[in-house]
Amino acid sequence: MGLDNLGLSYVIAGYIVLTAADRALDPASLMEIVQLDDLPTRFADALESAAIRIRGLTADRLESGIRAALFLVVLVTLACLGLVYLLVTSHRALSIWLGPAGSLTTLGGLFVIAGLFIWNRGRSTPSKGAS
Repeated sequence: MGLDNLGLSYVIAGYIVLTAADRALDPASLMEIVQLDDLPTRFADALESAAIRIRGLTADRLESGIRAALFLVVLVTLACLGLVYLLVTSHRALSIWLGPAGSLTTLGGLFVIAGLFIWNRGRSTPSKGAS
């Protein structure tokens, strides 16, 4: 005794399925019932693919940006530390031959020359608004 003999329609996975009394069971209608059984799986796969795509558009890009920023911070820190060590080493090396005052004078003169070079280079470039 199945539902087909009752002549009533029933619901599978949210879809109304007509019984044999309501319509003849041909192969097309049987395939419709089989496809309705696959609906939860297809819906779950669609949700998963949408979640993966959204994560790829947001979280993955954000993660790579955070990694790049972290790498940049570490790189700048190491460069500043290297510059400080280079200055201390050059001061101590110059102090051997020139004494402490001569070493500081020489390094100060190099910084003044570098600053003038950078200042002059920055002022020689035309501004963006000038025609």
